[in-house]
Amino acid sequence: DVEVGSTTPVFVLNTGAGNASNDNVYYGETLPNFAVEAFSFRFDLGSFANGAGTFAFNKRTVYTMLSLSIVTGFVKGNLTDEQKDAFKQEMISRFSIVEVVNGEATTNTVPITEINFNEFADDTKEFVLTLGEDLDATKDYRVIYQAPTPEQPVKERTIRFEVTAPAGTPAVYVVGSLNGWTPGISNWKLTKGANDVWTLEVTAMLSPQNFEYKYVYAPSWDFAEDIGPNRVLTIGDEAEVVVKDTVTWGTAPVDGAEYPEEAEAVVLADEELVEIVTPEPIFAELDLDRDAPNLMIQSDVDGETEDGIPFIYIKQYSKWDQTLFPDFIVNDNRDGRITHRVYVPADTEFKILDTNTLGDQKILLRVTDDWGHVTEVVFIFRVVAKIPKK
Repeated sequence: DVEVGSTTPVFVLNTGAGNASNDNVYYGETLPNFAVEAFSFRFDLGSFANGAGTFAFNKRTVYTMLSLSIVTGFVKGNLTDEQKDAFKQEMISRFSIVEVVNGEATTNTVPITEINFNEFADDTKEFVLTLGEDLDATKDYRVIYQAPTPEQPVKERTIRFEVTAPAGTPAVYVVGSLNGWTPGISNWKLTKGANDVWTLEVTAMLSPQNFEYKYVYAPSWDFAEDIGPNRVLTIGDEAEVVVKDTVTWGTAPVDGAEYPEEAEAVVLADEELVEIVTPEPIFAELDLDRDAPNLMIQSDVDGETEDGIPFIYIKQYSKWDQTLFPDFIVNDNRDGRITHRVYVPADTEFKILDTNTLGDQKILLRVTDDWGHVTEVVFIFRVVAKIPKK
């Protein structure tokens, strides 16, 4: 308990709008749970009844919910239809549904043919998997998500400088964080080409990062370009970076002037490769519908046999009266849905009512849910010469 007037750290986990239960508020003894809930990557189980989580919706559809969002970029990424399709195929390859025997995953997999998610956002936690084969409610399954192996950030990159300088420029050097901010380094001198365009190519093993730099036309800051903040060179994912700049010198070059000697060469050092670790897959045991629906007779009956079978009186030789057929209701234990797929099956002997014959005549009702679970209920029409008074 927290005393009035005291101060205690409280962390609130974003679980979306509409959560009024306060089960996302962590403090005191529950504070360590916040880190697990907020930062660990796992499947959120949820439940079918709540309509959110990780479970088999039916034999061909699996709902999944992850604890952390996956970036899709479907809104701000300006993806083409081909890129979107490629991303979906990539996501399908990350998921798998495998059969589990005695608590161990087998190599028996259920194919995933389609994946759906919110395409009107740039990230999502929820993915709906469409399966190519039926799940078998008599078996156990596991849903697995394998995050992709991170790419090696350090790769060979070529930086090409293409600089347009004023006519009469004697030389152009790059100087910056790439080479220690020493002006006039010999191997950072550009080569003059046509139309006063100077070029230089530098190749090194580099990770994504930013470099700051400027240009000078002689080995001294006295001969730097006229520019305010430093220029910024951004190394992204691409292997080739082309830098196109136009310079204006702070002090114009003078024909025949003598300039300081060039500085010794400085090689842009290769970065060491980063150790790449493939993430461990996460998994969850798949919740299936394993219960047959409940079939309940709601009508008042005339009595029950010693075996507990309800019976309804019907007079001998009478015509069939539809109102005598008992009312019933079916409820699926798993999702609470009511189904009307109740019938008297053709493959049972308990399907014919003969009012000409005295005695008990059984009728069988059968209901089958989406998973193939079957419930059968038998009741009796008791044919009598005279219906007893109640």
